[in-house]
Amino acid sequence: MQLTLITHYYNHTDKVKELIDHLSSFRSELRNRFELVVVDDNSEELAVFTSPHLNLRQYRIESAINWNQAGSRNLGVMMSTKEWLLLFDADQLLVEESFARIINSLDYLDASTLYYFNVENFIDSNLNQPLTVHPNSFLVKSQRFKEWAMYDEDFAGNYGYEDLYLPYVWERSGGTRQLVGDMVLFRDKGFKTTNLNRNLDINKALAERKILEGCRRPTHLLRFNWSLVSESSL
Repeated sequence: MQLTLITHYYNHTDKVKELIDHLSSFRSELRNRFELVVVDDNSEELAVFTSPHLNLRQYRIESAINWNQAGSRNLGVMMSTKEWLLLFDADQLLVEESFARIINSLDYLDASTLYYFNVENFIDSNLNQPLTVHPNSFLVKSQRFKEWAMYDEDFAGNYGYEDLYLPYVWERSGGTRQLVGDMVLFRDKGFKTTNLNRNLDINKALAERKILEGCRRPTHLLRFNWSLVSESSL
């Protein structure tokens, strides 16, 4: 087993259940080759996820921090036990045949590259325009990502830009980015969290300042309390 799938959620447990059911439907020889790490970003109510068909671990952030995508993803990365990471949003469903191609190619991929993939039916919630690539969905070598990047948790507390700023840090460390353009890996379900402040101004200014300062690798990670909620294995 070489790959950890990492996703996170806030409140909308139906999307997580749909994702788990979807992955559980994959053929057994494929399910044996990955683990799924799910992070609950301090949802209002605790839901426990298990599956007899997946290698699955669920964690919960116990500290109340608005828009803590950066921290949620960092926790998922740090809890991974595998060589490669595939990070994506909980409302994106993997295309099984494309996913099989990715797993079969891991031994031939470059450890210094962030790999992005085509997404079907993705509408950017800020631009309200269709996009073919989601900035928060990528494949990366685990150890290199921990050494060269990680998400900057200074962006937590306000909305946006943690995903757009991340590649600047990666490339400053010597990494590259590549689009795997000959396949669709994800089908987006078109979900958008509502009733939350999506003002981008604060984090836009923060990203601009950090770029001017040289895109230093983030420090002081996992600025919250967290716990292991559940664990399942095949």
